[in-house]
Amino acid sequence: MSYGPDAVDQFRRAASYVDRILKKSEKPGDLPVQAPTKYELIVNLKTAKTAGFTLPAALLARRRGDRIGGNVRLWPIADIQNALTNVRFRG
Repeated sequence: MSYGPDAVDQFRRAASYVDRILKKSEKPGDLPVQAPTKYELIVNLKTAKTAGFTLPAALLARRRGDRIGGNVRLWPIADIQNALTNVRFRG
């Protein structure tokens, strides 16, 4: 399970900086530092099942549909702490 910045969004934002530097001749040092604005949760369902985690249906309903290896990408979740409090561990 991993929770972090959305990589696709980061690349899009970086492209706008490249445009500002190369086409508009702005100095990189003059551009503001930007923090990520979109985050995503990635869950490896096979590993979660093997470890005995039961993910709530509401969490799985947010699936984006694309898979990366055995991982499932979920849409950004604003209330991630509330969603994860319902994760159950068998043991």
